[in-house]
Amino acid sequence: MEDARQANRRDLRETVHLAVPLAVAQMATLTMGLVDTACVGHYSALELAATATGNALALLPMALGMGFGLALEPLISQALGAGEDAAARAWWRAGLRLAIQAGVPLGLLTLAMAQAMPALGIEALLSQRATAYLVARLPSMALLFHYYATRSYLQAHGRTRPLLVAALVANVFNLAANLLLVYGDGGLVQVGLPAIGLPPLGAVGAGVATSLASGVMAAVAWRAGLALEDGDAAQLPPDARRTMLRLALPLGLTLLAEMGVFGATGLLAATLGERVAGAHQIALHLSSISFMGAVGVAGATGTRVGRAIGAGASTAARRAGASGAIVALGFMGTAMLLFLLFPTQLASFFSADPPVIALAARLITIAGLFQLFDGLQAVMAGALRGAGDVHAPLVANVLAHWCFGFPMAAVLAVPLGVGAEGLWYGLTLGLAVAAGGLSLRFVRLTRAPVLRVAPPAAGPGAPRPG
Repeated sequence: MEDARQANRRDLRETVHLAVPLAVAQMATLTMGLVDTACVGHYSALELAATATGNALALLPMALGMGFGLALEPLISQALGAGEDAAARAWWRAGLRLAIQAGVPLGLLTLAMAQAMPALGIEALLSQRATAYLVARLPSMALLFHYYATRSYLQAHGRTRPLLVAALVANVFNLAANLLLVYGDGGLVQVGLPAIGLPPLGAVGAGVATSLASGVMAAVAWRAGLALEDGDAAQLPPDARRTMLRLALPLGLTLLAEMGVFGATGLLAATLGERVAGAHQIALHLSSISFMGAVGVAGATGTRVGRAIGAGASTAARRAGASGAIVALGFMGTAMLLFLLFPTQLASFFSADPPVIALAARLITIAGLFQLFDGLQAVMAGALRGAGDVHAPLVANVLAHWCFGFPMAAVLAVPLGVGAEGLWYGLTLGLAVAAGGLSLRFVRLTRAPVLRVAPPAAGPGAPRPG
């Protein structure tokens, strides 16, 4: 009994040690987007709308591209768990190449989607500015995919500090670039520097800043990855590329299904009035901040599950999933208490309009209730990803959000007249169904030995003796 307790405590410590830097790095990455929005929002309402519209159009390509980075998590962590360091290096290198290659067609897809804006009823000037913003931030796609691939490599090795450093350095660079490029000479004057004749670029400046900051973040992480290179890469199986695509596509679609339901709910909130849309955005923003913590725990959990499966230890994989769930519930439980105890104070940070604050406070209270479900479903999806099961999260997200959550939100909000609160009750239902389904799937999967997603590599990647 004492040995089991010690093992559980060790699992919790290892999960926390790995998860905290990942969670902070995720929050720092989110901050980059907030800085872009704040800088452009203080510049011009049109430029803010162009940035928001451009980001909405980039949602599909970005989700699919992020799937390539996530696909490396089980491949690299399972290889390391089996003692195949050279195979892990080979998967990382292959993932970097595929990430860069994916950036080109996905970037072109983004521009093609931008051409459809007039057909969607978006006015010409807004369409032009949104397209210009997308062109400026287009390089950031391949760079971010490159970063996500390296993130999988580093976290599989337990080297999460460089990811935190990369995100923090990129944030500082992004803020400086936004002040310089969005406002031009005005930004220089604001910080006490002399004007140099630089014109303000508005949303285009924010797009360029995003691309530059993404390059900085990818470069810092990549350098840390190179520091782990201490030998040749293994010879991967002939179907390695197909294996990565087989994992990446469901993972990208899973992200799209989850992000898409929140986007669709936001559109539905906008039809209920300007103040409803604003209150919804406040509650969603706060939930996104807490969710970044859960994403960090999910990454740590997926890595530990993958390493256990690579070592042929399904029981350890189950313990890793359980410890991840406990850590996530603890973190999200703290967020839940903050949301339930201080909803008005939290809403006041984002608005000075009393009706908006009052409605946002009610929505934040409901958001507090779904924190536990949100954290649990994120971690269980990460655990399944570490085990190489990428289809269960996709099915669970589609069924939970699009067959239960969103229909319930739409019915409660409009026909039944519950309004904005109904939207959030629906979101809560979807997250609860997803959390339950994914937890049950992980428990069933780890009852028996779990097979690796790729066979052992040949040559230098063979398992170490002993």
